[in-house]
Amino acid sequence: PTKIVRPTRSSSLEMMAKVAKFGPFSPAVYGAKAVLGADKLNKVRGKAIGLHSQAIGEFCSWAGAGHLRTRIIKKAKTNGDILGFLV
Repeated sequence: PTKIVRPTRSSSLEMMAKVAKFGPFSPAVYGAKAVLGADKLNKVRGKAIGLHSQAIGEFCSWAGAGHLRTRIIKKAKTNGDILGFLV
């Protein structure tokens, strides 16, 4: 008997391991990393992402577009990658 192996979805950890693109804001991020250190930069970045996600959620609630919240947050992450904020 042969065993059937089905492909699985990538885990969120694997998706996060993707190499970020170099964009116009990448030099500023590298400078902040040199000044603050990687741990502090990640804390600041996490706080900024949290505040941005909260603002998106509040806007979606205000506009009556709660069903679009997840799609808008994913688009913000994609744009952040293109602009170089995620290096």
